[in-house]
Amino acid sequence: MVDGADPRSIALLLGDNLLTDVTCALPTVYVSGDAGQAWRRVTWPAAQLSACNFHLASEAGHLFAWADTPLLPASQQHFGAMGRLIVSGDAGQSWREADAGLPTSGNFALLGLRVQMPTGLVKLLAQVDATTPGGSILVQSQDSSASWQSYGRLPGVHPQVIVSGDPAATDHGGWGRLYELAQSAPNGAAGGSASYSLATAYFNENWRAIPLPPPVMDVAGDQGGANTSANTSANTSATNDYSNQVSLLGVGPGEHLLALRGALPTDETRQSPPRRIWQWNTSTSRWLLSDILFPGNVIATLPAWSQGRLTFWLMVVNITSPSGIILAYAIFDTTNIRQE
Repeated sequence: MVDGADPRSIALLLGDNLLTDVTCALPTVYVSGDAGQAWRRVTWPAAQLSACNFHLASEAGHLFAWADTPLLPASQQHFGAMGRLIVSGDAGQSWREADAGLPTSGNFALLGLRVQMPTGLVKLLAQVDATTPGGSILVQSQDSSASWQSYGRLPGVHPQVIVSGDPAATDHGGWGRLYELAQSAPNGAAGGSASYSLATAYFNENWRAIPLPPPVMDVAGDQGGANTSANTSANTSATNDYSNQVSLLGVGPGEHLLALRGALPTDETRQSPPRRIWQWNTSTSRWLLSDILFPGNVIATLPAWSQGRLTFWLMVVNITSPSGIILAYAIFDTTNIRQE
């Protein structure tokens, strides 16, 4: 994990089956402020606590950790806080709660971090999902998580909001262009069969619908990317279920949305083919197709920014590797985009 404001500040997470661990064990984390020359181990408030759906983010030396379960013991929690989001200002040696004032139920996801100059305070944008459909809200803190403000409910069911990780994207409310992938039911009926929808907006403004990326023709088709004979038979039935699934990769240069269409899920028994990246061009309001093949069999994607350059760090399943997982990266270059 790379710090959003300082690419020399990085964190390394170690653990067994970090992506599939049903025991929700806290990972071992090491941090470095000099691009890996020296490392320091993070000290957790209580190592015996579970950490289901654990995440970590860093901005200007502020380390944020969050999970679906409290990361602070009850004795360290204050009124109005759950301890599911915690922050450290000393490279993980001490922690404090950062979710005072947030709803105490529902899932939490930290979407973006920005350093505000000259104060040095960190501005945070987050999504809180209520336990009932249609209950997701967008919240923001402008004082390094000391207080939070709600900015209304998000449209659709099970929305997924993404914001650019580029620290220079501070226009229109401080976050640049936001995107949302959500489910929508016919006639607004909660029990109807769901379909997917995309929308875009600037912070605290109305959402505007945009079309989904063009559908793939088939797994091996031009719009879908490449495939191999080894993958074809294993993915034949899965293709019918996932050929139109949309996966949001992130917000790229120029605040353009980067997405995949027909992204097959990957596990130990099923592999997915490479896919070309679709880019939503905000100037022309059209989808453009990259010549770059996004690797197949990816199980985790982390966008990282440095001096206006976007790099995707990927965890890829490789059944021929002794460890089963390899680390790779891909640099996104807008010159490899062509109109389809």
